[in-house]
Amino acid sequence: SEQAVIKTEPLDVNDNNSEDDEEEVKVQIDPSQIQVKVSAEELNRRIEAFISRKRDQNNMFNIQEFCSHQHFENEDENSCARVDAIVIARKDSKSHVK
Repeated sequence: SEQAVIKTEPLDVNDNNSEDDEEEVKVQIDPSQIQVKVSAEELNRRIEAFISRKRDQNNMFNIQEFCSHQHFENEDENSCARVDAIVIARKDSKSHVK
């Protein structure tokens, strides 16, 4: 069966940048086990998009959870739920904040 070879960068455990101490590590992997077959650049783009999307989702959740106002596009762009948070008294709340 055909094998995919993945080259990894050597682990520098002593912060010594000497080229003589580095060994190239090759790991053989069955190609049928590889799920994402894209370039490193595309993979990094996808990871950044995922992180950005999750940050936006968390920010919107925090706005809904902690702020009494709705998020509008014309609000301060440098603002976020963590900064704009205000205390909302809720019935039967066990919060230590009063």
